Amino acid sequence: MDFFEYFNNILLFFGDRLQLLPILLIAGGLYLLTYIPEAIGLYAIAKAQKDKRRFLAFVPFGNTYLLGALAGQGNFLSAKVKRVGLWAMLSELFSFAAGALWFTQLMLLTPYVELNNITEAYEYVNVPANLAWCAKSVDYVAYAVQLFNLIYIVFLAVALIAFFRKYYYRSAIPMSIFALFIPISKGFLIFAVRKNKPVDYEAMMRAQQEAYRRQSYGNPYGNPYGNPYQNSYGDANRNAGQSANQAPPDPFEEFGKPSERSSDQGEAKKGNDNPFDDFPD
Repeated sequence: MDFFEYFNNILLFFGDRLQLLPILLIAGGLYLLTYIPEAIGLYAIAKAQKDKRRFLAFVPFGNTYLLGALAGQGNFLSAKVKRVGLWAMLSELFSFAAGALWFTQLMLLTPYVELNNITEAYEYVNVPANLAWCAKSVDYVAYAVQLFNLIYIVFLAVALIAFFRKYYYRSAIPMSIFALFIPISKGFLIFAVRKNKPVDYEAMMRAQQEAYRRQSYGNPYGNPYGNPYQNSYGDANRNAGQSANQAPPDPFEEFGKPSERSSDQGEAKKGNDNPFDDFPD
């Protein structure tokens, strides 16, 4: 959930100057600032498509599922991801549960945190026996939060790319990057495309590629691979068959037809059979 991302960032940069309550209030305000336009945008898109699940736009975690449902099938590397909204919602739920547990542990252990002057690190000192499990597991829970949050980010990235390819394909990747790494922009970007008509991105790309092939190489069915002679395979085979039935050209065509040459040679032989005519008797 974006709330914990806001909370962690504020705690990281301003934790030494702000108390816990102001950090919670600022994180909650940022979350609402993003959540409201995102909910309105998702609701408008679902309503335009007559999707009965449009009420999920205003339900925490349900809006993530609706985002994936409106996006359709996503792609991760070369694999197709079906129900990307469901997987994103489940990973968000696990991330939220782990984050809530970790936050509770921090709240319980705050009175027992002291700075070690030697190691210059914070340590838990004089922790009661009933809170010993918190001190032992708080670091492991923090790792679990990071793991579930990473899984959530992966599925959310797949859902966002599929969503913006469908509703604003011209800048799908930049908008997805902004929405993913600058969470406060996600709601406003979804709100901005709420009136756009959906497109089938993959079908559109196939049509553009086919048009490019036709423009570059001609009709691939009547003239495959841009045949310069403008013959299809059938025409080429037919012409080859016709040429095979014809006699090859005569290399001595300039000396007359073969029948004429043979008759001339025969007459020459009849008229002059003696090879020694040049010598007198």
